Amino acid sequence: MGCLKVMEQSLHFNMCDLKTSYLCNDDVPGIGLIVDKCIPSDLRYACYFWADHLSLTVFEEEILQALRRLLCEKFLYWLEVLSFTKNIQLSFAALTTLADWVQKYDEDLEMMATDAYNMLAVFARPIVHSVPHIYLSALPFSAMNSTIANLYKPNYPHVLGLQIGQALNWPSIQAIIEGHYSRVRSVAFSPDGKHIASGSGDQTVRSVGCKVRRTCCWAI
Repeated sequence: MGCLKVMEQSLHFNMCDLKTSYLCNDDVPGIGLIVDKCIPSDLRYACYFWADHLSLTVFEEEILQALRRLLCEKFLYWLEVLSFTKNIQLSFAALTTLADWVQKYDEDLEMMATDAYNMLAVFARPIVHSVPHIYLSALPFSAMNSTIANLYKPNYPHVLGLQIGQALNWPSIQAIIEGHYSRVRSVAFSPDGKHIASGSGDQTVRSVGCKVRRTCCWAI
């Protein structure tokens, strides 16, 4: 609960007070010092590890409501912190943990966490390089049925909007498993359905999480 309180109190729009949306994170002059000043260590810890603490926590209504506020009010600002500190990959595991934790208690929040995961699966690459793309790309180009995008869009009426051509739902294929240097010769799911193993002519086996895109590789 402590991590959630820190994030609720400290997360806000434009965490690092950027003066322009035209620059990638690394191109902002003095970005390292700016990040150190604007994102203190306690907030970083909370943003990185709140889901780890959540996974060890029994259900409480107070925690459920704090999670709802995080997703419905602070989600985009949490992504800002992860992007500025080069840890956007942590969002996938955190959202998976959130969805698993709430699934017995709040179906709407579970669906929202899954939708947030889908948004990141599509837009993580631009967000990694540029915090403004949370608002310039992810929000306007999200699927029309995205609950997260539709929740936050009214807060940013002056960003780009699409009149035609917007996808109704998230694509079925959101990520391509990469890394092999030769033809993939075999693919199998783990018994629990959480991992995909692939064997290749390059004499390696790769295991990829189906929800959390964490890759392991072994030479054979």
